[in-house]
Amino acid sequence: MTSNGPKKSAPWVMAPEEIVSKIHTLSDEFELSPPQLAAVMQTTEDQLKTMRENGDGPPFGKLGGGVKSPVRYQLGTYREWRKRHTYNNTSEINVSRFSGMADFLSTGAMDDMYIVAKDSAGFQWEFWEGIRKQADIDHVMWLPMDVILEGFRKGAGARWSEKNAEELDDCVPRSRSRQ
Repeated sequence: MTSNGPKKSAPWVMAPEEIVSKIHTLSDEFELSPPQLAAVMQTTEDQLKTMRENGDGPPFGKLGGGVKSPVRYQLGTYREWRKRHTYNNTSEINVSRFSGMADFLSTGAMDDMYIVAKDSAGFQWEFWEGIRKQADIDHVMWLPMDVILEGFRKGAGARWSEKNAEELDDCVPRSRSRQ
């Protein structure tokens, strides 16, 4: 049996379209449902879900501890997240899904890619560390974890050999010239 009565309203007080039109008048404490935030962000609920799963979207809270507990986004927290994700050019963006090399090494798979750089001496740098240290970068590339680890292993081996050669050099007696 079907009902010809009025449609049930959504569980939120304001429709997504109303949120978008009044976004600048709303308090930072206002909580948005996924459909509301999706409308604000001009994306889909599925994309927001993917962002939550990957950990690269705006911070969210859950109304309860269960798997099916509703998700909410505090407007002020979204505004802060949005400011942190505003750039002047693409060189400011870490386009990897990893927050850094430690995250890549601890959570990445062998075929995941990460950005690395090589300097003029052929030394491999984690890209952002190379920038911070102002290394003389010659080449930047995306490589899978196994190749990156091999590059770091070779670099560490070369530095170890160099250090030991210097220590051995210090231990070897020098011949003195006779007067």
